[in-house]
Amino acid sequence: MSPARIDRIFVFWVAATLMVHAAAMVMLCSRAFDASATTTLIGVSAMLLAVALAVGLPGRMVRAAQWVALRLGLRRIVVPGLAAAAATRVGPEEARAMSHLAATLAFVAAGFGLLGALALQGASAVMRLLEHGFIYPGWVWGLITFALALTAMLPMGLGVSVALLSHAVLRRGSGRDVYAGVFREWVWSAAAGFAVLAVLWWSGANLLYVGFGSVVSLAGAGAALTQRKRTAVRLRRPLSPVAAPSPLRRLAVAACWAAVAVVLLSQIRLLEALTGACVGGKSAWLAVSMAMLAAAIGRSDARSHAPSVRQLLAACIVLGAGLLMQFSLLMAAVAARVGGSVSLAVVAGLTALAAQAPLAAGAGMIISAHRRRFASAGRQGRQYISTVAGGAGAGAVGYLLFAPSPGGMLAAATALLLCAGAVVALIGNTRRPVEQVRWAVWGGVLLLGLTTAVVAAVHELRTELGRGTIGAWLMDEGDGPRGVAGVARSPAVTAELDALLRQSRGRWWVVAGSAADVPDQPWGVSMSVSAPDVSAAGAELRQRLSSGAEGGWFQAMRGHPPQYDGLVLSPMPADHGGAWRCYSVETLSRSVRLVHPGGVVAVRVRSSDARVLLRVVHGFAGVVGDGWVAVAATDGGLDALIVGPPGAAEPPRRQGLTLVSVHDLSEADGRAGPVRLIAPGGIRLRGRGHDELLDTLGELAGERP
Repeated sequence: MSPARIDRIFVFWVAATLMVHAAAMVMLCSRAFDASATTTLIGVSAMLLAVALAVGLPGRMVRAAQWVALRLGLRRIVVPGLAAAAATRVGPEEARAMSHLAATLAFVAAGFGLLGALALQGASAVMRLLEHGFIYPGWVWGLITFALALTAMLPMGLGVSVALLSHAVLRRGSGRDVYAGVFREWVWSAAAGFAVLAVLWWSGANLLYVGFGSVVSLAGAGAALTQRKRTAVRLRRPLSPVAAPSPLRRLAVAACWAAVAVVLLSQIRLLEALTGACVGGKSAWLAVSMAMLAAAIGRSDARSHAPSVRQLLAACIVLGAGLLMQFSLLMAAVAARVGGSVSLAVVAGLTALAAQAPLAAGAGMIISAHRRRFASAGRQGRQYISTVAGGAGAGAVGYLLFAPSPGGMLAAATALLLCAGAVVALIGNTRRPVEQVRWAVWGGVLLLGLTTAVVAAVHELRTELGRGTIGAWLMDEGDGPRGVAGVARSPAVTAELDALLRQSRGRWWVVAGSAADVPDQPWGVSMSVSAPDVSAAGAELRQRLSSGAEGGWFQAMRGHPPQYDGLVLSPMPADHGGAWRCYSVETLSRSVRLVHPGGVVAVRVRSSDARVLLRVVHGFAGVVGDGWVAVAATDGGLDALIVGPPGAAEPPRRQGLTLVSVHDLSEADGRAGPVRLIAPGGIRLRGRGHDELLDTLGELAGERP
């Protein structure tokens, strides 16, 4: 294997490992703070901004590294390596010194990765202390979560900065755009990192092990590089800048990547609404999109000349128009699925997904042109990466603030702004008045047509949803969030839940995904109603929600002593792609903490997958203890009511229900472990099917259902 290929493999290995580590850190934010989708978006924003801050200050880092190296006696590794990295001719001695420096920096990146994992645990402990001692509004808790996440992500950002330094040492090229190869390899590594995350999610891997395994992988990369025997010899021909540095160039790069972040986040949100995709499916889509983008950037970089200004503006117009049509098709597909037109939903969805390849080609050409102009102004590679991360982080923050907007309206507005800005710039770039008028007319017609298409798609989506709505991470289709098979509610289970509240009077906390999940309120019972996603609550449920922070489930479980006599959890079907946030052991434990000792805890579970029901029963047994489970077979799956602790409520004697104890059912199949936030994924349908589970229930209950 050639030395240049070894360098390329090392760069890809380290970058992909850091991407996987970053993804694991973001997902672990759900365990460190709370399991809401808002916290995951905060983790994404904090991670990107931490990279921007850490990579943007490498000069001080290099001086600090030199000082540490002198203290540790590593001067013979660091100083020659840095000198060789700046040399015009790289001979065997220089290449060997650079390899030793890159290996040392890989070990340093591993140390920063380990420090980041520990820092996240510390941030979680600080959050728990604040929750027990203070009561703040929701927006204050959001700022506190963001500050703690940003602090915890800074070590990981420093690890990325160190890795970039090692890659710049090994893979620095010639010309003015000397870091083009490193950037392309990092984009390919991002695609590989998302693909690995999808596989890990579907396999149910423990995210803590993934985080610490990434640290071991980085150390292994450094150890492997120290053992190389051959080194590359090459000449470098760096050229002087041809333009003066301009803040506008940096702003243009940041705006470009902010738009990329908004578009990708909006795409996976609409794909989740269309297909019910879990984190694994969304990661796979991001992997495919980043691979398309990396290939497009590579093709554009291979051209000898960058596109002209008019070509670039034309590409912006085409890209903006394509994005608007894609989001119109996606919203139309969601509306068709809700309305029952499966064939129309499939055609519109596949057409929208197929448009990703030409859209990635246009975006790749624009990104490549921006990077070339950035490099021609004398900017360094670290400044470009810092700007990219900062722009993407700003886009994630913008999406976080406007996430409750209907469907992909934020991305559609971004695309419309891109298209309109390009039209205006193209008019200003044209000198002849006749051409200016022509561009103004055709640009106005194009913008009017695209705006009409988007407005029509949004109107159709709202019409099909009826009383429901699409929120930040859930969609109420008039009857609450829908699972894989749309499991119907059993009237017997609903009647038993109403009877449960009549038995145990007092103050109850009800977490419901729709108004149909809220039990009847008998005399002597007061209810506080919360929703997992307030932005997705339908009109009927919104009228019954508690005011203030208690209206949101994940906000209401913060910072309160026990204050409820009973708890009812019915947030969504358990086979929903985001159900792991609601039925995990950690979320259930934090909710039960607000119930007085001996209070009733009831969890209603609807699922088309018997194994998912068993996992919820396992988690209930671990948090609450023993109790009873009443199960009914309905259209599409099973509807179950899990109640505990023992003696808190009388078991039902109702026709149509099969009654077993929580302990017996959890012991019936030991393969289905509880849902945990450190390992929330896993491929479904690996356990018992419906018939087997119903047979087991019949045997445990002493009768066949």
